[in-house]
Amino acid sequence: MKKTIVALTGTTGGMGSEALKYVIYDNSIDVVRVLARKPYPILTDYQKKYGDRFELVVGDMGDYEAVKKLVDGSSYVVNIAAVIPPKADHDIKGAETCNIKGVENIVNAIKELKEDRPKLIHISTLALYGDRNYKHPWVRVGDPLTPSAYDCYATTKTIGERTVLESGLPDWVVLRQTAMLHKKMLQNNMHDGLMFHTSFNGPLEWVTADDSGRLIRNIIQEDLDGKLTQDNFWRRVFNIGGGVGNRITGYEIINQGFAIIGGSAKSFMEPKWNALRNFHGGWFLDTYELDYLTHFITEKVQDYWKQVKKEHWYYSLGRLVPRQVIKKEVIEKLLTDENSPTQWYKEGLEGRIIANFGSVSKYLSLPETWGDFPLLSENKNPDDGSYFDYEALKNPNNAKSLDHGFDEKKKDQDIDIDDLKQAAEFRGGRLLTKEFRNGDMYNPVEWETHEGTKFFATPYTVLRAGHWEPLKEKEWDFDKKAKTNPFYAQIWYDSHSKDENYTYWYDENGVAKYKQD
Repeated sequence: MKKTIVALTGTTGGMGSEALKYVIYDNSIDVVRVLARKPYPILTDYQKKYGDRFELVVGDMGDYEAVKKLVDGSSYVVNIAAVIPPKADHDIKGAETCNIKGVENIVNAIKELKEDRPKLIHISTLALYGDRNYKHPWVRVGDPLTPSAYDCYATTKTIGERTVLESGLPDWVVLRQTAMLHKKMLQNNMHDGLMFHTSFNGPLEWVTADDSGRLIRNIIQEDLDGKLTQDNFWRRVFNIGGGVGNRITGYEIINQGFAIIGGSAKSFMEPKWNALRNFHGGWFLDTYELDYLTHFITEKVQDYWKQVKKEHWYYSLGRLVPRQVIKKEVIEKLLTDENSPTQWYKEGLEGRIIANFGSVSKYLSLPETWGDFPLLSENKNPDDGSYFDYEALKNPNNAKSLDHGFDEKKKDQDIDIDDLKQAAEFRGGRLLTKEFRNGDMYNPVEWETHEGTKFFATPYTVLRAGHWEPLKEKEWDFDKKAKTNPFYAQIWYDSHSKDENYTYWYDENGVAKYKQD
């Protein structure tokens, strides 16, 4: 009988380390093989404990030969590796190598095998959806993919995901991971200005790292039992979310974090510090789809905080330190970090201020006190401070779904050329392919954008997964695109003015640039 070999990437990260733990504990899996840049102590410990059941391939995602060693003979390849924020904000080339080239290497290594190709489980991200606010907080697969300006993590992950979707492989699945609660979250937030990118009123659905690791193990178990098929799982995209109890706002998660040391967001932060838009988040309307198949959700946000208090009891000692001291010596020092909006303004990076606040004047006019800042979680409309029913907004029965531009109720086998034409027109473009066999969702057809860009993509990639034209790695021009693309416009103008007409990019030195067309 052929051995079940699970190949993993990203096992030193939050999700990957939990996935490794769950998979190696599963005795129905014969061998767990991991790719890592070097023999990290945690991995050598696994090697000592599990012997022949654990294999280590030394190399990185950009090393094709190392990736081939990882893939060869495996039953499943689980690609969790990614350069994520804040590292991705400082190491754009590293993000490109891991998030784009690394995915290409995995796909090519699988294709190189003539038989017994492994099934590919690719971890993507909710960052593809870009910014959401209270006007359309509910997200589902197929919604527009509009990565936020200067978010190279989101764009490189979008490009990498597209590589999987267009791979032509028979067995793949793309899982878009949501905001994840992991063991080092608090420590990481105290070392970078990334925490100021989180919009206080932005919707966020969380999932724990433990549940995320359990998900990977459960997928493999369910598939080995024959319960996952191409009809219900493979060659599809799913959102990974935590569901009811894990849907809150940026302010709430920050507030809960500071509660660990006896404070609150209002006692340690100021409303003028955080971006108003241009982050990523949302509540998933289709969380249940993945959980129904794999039964992985067991924890709520409050469970995570209980665990943090238990494992890091010394955080409570922060209660003994005057709050103003912590605010000045810990939080305010991060305002000078190169990833902080306060520092962007000091350095004259107007493009970053405009992208995250709407304009320099809006940034400068932010309220100085919390009493003047309308918090959605306190039932205040973020735009004018009037009463707003936050709990009603969180009820999925009240959700307003976005239009995907074709008859979504149709099953894949019933999709016809008229559906493709309608989808293209709703995106401001057109379908160039003249003939299409109903239901042929995984063979590329030719499309054209409003600007005349021609490209090939499968109907599944466009209609079901929400992609349109291929994105550039370091340029964002959705202001321009939304003017002729109703698919983008329905979400873009929730947080952007129709008068905005900016293009944002990084130059060859990684400096943020912008222009107004």
